[in-house]
Amino acid sequence: MKQLLLIACLLLSLTITSQNNEELKQFINKNNVALYAVQKTIIAKNLNQSHATFIDLLKKQVAVTHIYKTNSAQSQAIAEEVRLNCLKFLKEHAEGSTTYYEFTPKSEVSKMTVDLSSILPQKEIQTIESINVLDPQSLNALTLTIK
Repeated sequence: MKQLLLIACLLLSLTITSQNNEELKQFINKNNVALYAVQKTIIAKNLNQSHATFIDLLKKQVAVTHIYKTNSAQSQAIAEEVRLNCLKFLKEHAEGSTTYYEFTPKSEVSKMTVDLSSILPQKEIQTIESINVLDPQSLNALTLTIK
C-alpha cells in the first residue's frame, strides 16, 4: 500500500513538472513572436535608436533557450524579463493591441543582472551583436525557440 502511494506521488510530481516545463516552453516560444513584433515595429517606424535594446533582448532570449533544460527557474525569470521589455516597447511604439503578449509573472522579475557570457559562448554573442536588425530574415540564424 505504501509503495502504491509512493508511486502515485511520484507520477503526480512528474506530471506537474512536465506541465510546468510545457508551459515554460510555450511561454519562451511566444517570446519569439513578441521579438518579431518588436523588430517589425523598429523597421516600420525607423527606430534606429532601439537597435541596441533589441540586440540585448535577442541575447537574453537565446540565453533562455540555452538554459531551459538545465536551469528552468533562471530561464523563466529571464524569459519574463524579455517579455516585459517587449511588451513595454510595443506599448510605447506599436499601434494596435498588445493583449496577446500580456501575462502574469510567475517569478520575481527584477532588473536581474545576467552574465550572458557565462551562458552563451563569445562567438554566439558576437553573432547576435552583428545581426542586421532591419532584416527580418536575420533572426532565422538564431535559436529563439524550444523545439
